[in-house]
Parts: sequence; C-alpha cells; structure tokens
Amino acid sequence: GAQVQYEIGANGYPRQILPEIDPVYDSDSSTENAVNTVGNIPMEWYDDYPHIGYDIDGKKVMKPAMGDELDKFLDNMDDPDSWLCVKDILSQLNVKLSDEELEIIRRIQMGAFPDPNYDPYEPTVEWFTSKPEIMPLTATPEPKRRFVPSKWEAKRIMKIVRAIRQGRIVPGKTPTPKPRYYSLWTDNDKPREEHVMQIPAPKIKLPEHDESYNPPAEYLPTDKERDEWEKMDPDDREKDYLPKKNKLKIDPESLLPKLPNPKDLQPFPTSITLSYDAHKGRVREFSIDPSGIWLVSGSDDKTVRMWEITT
Repeated sequence: GAQVQYEIGANGYPRQILPEIDPVYDSDSSTENAVNTVGNIPMEWYDDYPHIGYDIDGKKVMKPAMGDELDKFLDNMDDPDSWLCVKDILSQLNVKLSDEELEIIRRIQMGAFPDPNYDPYEPTVEWFTSKPEIMPLTATPEPKRRFVPSKWEAKRIMKIVRAIRQGRIVPGKTPTPKPRYYSLWTDNDKPREEHVMQIPAPKIKLPEHDESYNPPAEYLPTDKERDEWEKMDPDDREKDYLPKKNKLKIDPESLLPKLPNPKDLQPFPTSITLSYDAHKGRVREFSIDPSGIWLVSGSDDKTVRMWEITT
C-alpha cells in the first residue's frame, strides 16, 4: 500500500501529510449540490482532511478546489456580482446574497430593525389586566370536605383556653383606674400630670479667648483701637469690654475655708419648736400654699386637714 508520511506541525506534534486535492475530482457523494450536515461545530477540525463534512446519506462532501490569491482576484474581475457573494463555511463556496438579505444587511448597518414590518411603538396588549374582575371564574363555594383544620391554630386556641381556665386571662375584665392628682391651690378641676418632665435651661455660650484673664497677645487691642473704642457710642460697640491682662491679687490664707467649732455641730435639733398634732395615723402627704399661710396634710387615717402655719 501507499506509505504514510508525517511531519512536525506548528504545535510541535507530528501530523499526517495528505495528498493535494485535485481540482478535477469525483466526489463520492451522489449529488453535485450536496448539503453539509455536520452541524454547528468548529470547521478547523477538517483542515487536515480532503473533505469538509458529510451529506444526509453519510457520504463525504469533498472540499472544492481553491486557487491562489491571483486566481481569486481574476475571478472577481470577471464576475460583476462578486461583491454580492459571501463564503459559506459549511460548503466552502461563495454564495450570492439575495435582495432580501442585502436589505437586511443595509438596515442593520443603518441601526434599524432587520424586519421592516416591526413596529417598536405598537400599543401594549394587556394579556393580564390590573383591574379587579367583577365576578370570579367560578362562584361555587368550597365544599366542607375540603376544609382541613390547622393543627397550629388548634394548639394556639388550646393555649388560650388553658390560660382562661387558670385565671391568667380574664375575659371582660375592666381595667383598674389609675390615681388622679389635683392641685389644691388652683380653680382648675382638670387633673395634673403625675410626672412633669423637666425642661433643661438653655446652655450658656462658652467664653472666648478675649474673655480670658490672660488672653493671647493677638487678642489685645492696640492704643489706636482702644481710643476708637472709647470714642464709640456704647450702643454701637460690638462688645462691652476690651480684652486685657488681669493680675489676680489673692491672699492664700483667704482661700482656706473657715471651719465651724465642732461643739456647735449636732446631727439633729434637740427641741421641737412647732408641732401639729391631729392625725391618728402616719402622715403621707403634705402641701404648702405658695403664699406660705396654709398647709394641707393627708394621713393613713383617711383624713385631710388644713393648717394655718402662722398660728
């Protein structure tokens, strides 16, 4: 048989040397216009073979004879429709484009839709409307046999029933009224709030450098600025003072606190100056009139007494 020859390919591996394709050959395919049925595969797989694929009967579709670049140029010069042809990868032949295909290419190059009948601004067809339907598809009520009670709802109901039996939940129980407080020294009958929130006083602006006892030199005014400030009307002055360095003359002995005599210090008074004896129980509340004349006291004996402080 014929000897098989090999050579080193571009990838460094040996490959078989195949005979050149004769321009005049007889394909083993029975039809001249055989359709290649290899599908969408890389056509580089057939670079080392004389055929390009297989037809519908499984016969080889041989590669067409390909000339050099000069032959291609001469063929293009002789054929006036060569600019309308493109190369088919499956058949390795030049295929002339139809007028419809040329129109599609022209529309794509212009940035238009390939289909001239396509309208991108056609009205939207609402297959599923957002408006509620007047009647459902069926108005038949669900049969009772489809009702399956939920075990989680049964557990929750039994938990509530158990709490009612144990007395932890009392249905229909009226809430306990909260105590209401009234002011004794005003004519307003509305109860006052139990706890009035305290509104803090606004914070005072922090002193600046020129208000210091020993301000920096850049804050001290010059003689010219001092004269201008003294000649200025007091209402037009930006500040009521001028920064200056102050020297404090304080006797160190005066800083020591004066302690009282220990004999004069007692933990509590030794005699009662005034006593209001009328309650039989412990006094829980008392309130003094803003004028300082009257005093009201409340005791555990369920009595409220009014006293005149001056007498």
